[in-house]
Amino acid sequence: WRLVEQQLKNRLKGIKSQYETLLLAKSGQRIPVIVCARPLFLSNQYQGTISTLTDITESKRAEHEIKSKSERLELMNRALNLQRKKLIELTEQLEKANQELKRLSEAKSDFVSAVSHDLRIPLTTIIEGISLVEDGTLGEVNEEQKKFLKLAIEDAERLNDFISDILDLAKIEAGKIVAKKTKVNPKEQIARLKMSYENYA
Repeated sequence: WRLVEQQLKNRLKGIKSQYETLLLAKSGQRIPVIVCARPLFLSNQYQGTISTLTDITESKRAEHEIKSKSERLELMNRALNLQRKKLIELTEQLEKANQELKRLSEAKSDFVSAVSHDLRIPLTTIIEGISLVEDGTLGEVNEEQKKFLKLAIEDAERLNDFISDILDLAKIEAGKIVAKKTKVNPKEQIARLKMSYENYA
């Protein structure tokens, strides 16, 4: 009633108005409409109002659908932003983990290199010392002694080769050298192993 009263006052003043409202149809359905009301004057006397009503059911439905879709898009956008934030966090964690692995790998390579060098120096001395004994430089050696001294030299040289392999592996991991495949004679490898373990047998 207050709205109607206010509209009447506005029309008496010659003020046009436009507003949305609901009309009750015979079926009981409420129909949204836009009312455009224009006061009609004759000799400066208010005679009535010319009103046009426009059914906006479809536009309201479209507006509601757009609003619903916008809300869904907003929810999806929030979810995507959350996933993006988590992805960034995981990427940062992975980067930190990779840096830590790189640091540990470098530390391991440095350790292996240092230990291998420290082993090689006394091993070289051992090989030279046994060689001096084996070739008779330090005194006469019988054939049985020569046999065992030769085995000792071969084992020491094999250990020296093993240390070289460890150093090469560290260099490969560091990207300093590239490994190349070469053919080997299996019989020679087996013979060396046999000689190495013959004493234990």
